[in-house]
Amino acid sequence: MATIVNLDRSELQRRRRSRALQQAGYRVLEASHELQAVGFVVSGPVDMIVCGAEQSLPLLGELRWAAPSIPLICISSPGRVEAGLEQAAIVLENPVSTEELVAWVDTELMLHQAVANL
Repeated sequence: MATIVNLDRSELQRRRRSRALQQAGYRVLEASHELQAVGFVVSGPVDMIVCGAEQSLPLLGELRWAAPSIPLICISSPGRVEAGLEQAAIVLENPVSTEELVAWVDTELMLHQAVANL
């Protein structure tokens, strides 16, 4: 079972995404701030990080230092393009349905595993 860190300052968004990911069979670690997410990554193992774009930018440098190979999916506000998001594997624009999120997570984890097995 893959472990996903779900980072979002909004409790409502965090819980909604966590429920969908758990129902899809993933173990989810909820983080309400960047340091908590980095702590989960460092204490690992973590297979993926899903986060709101406003959390991702300050976190990217820390994450790339702590675990450069962990895929990162960022969810941004509609029409908002932020510098630094190019480091994310996938950038989705809100609103993102739970089905769409799970599909992207499934796909990215399969690709990541395939590359690791090369």
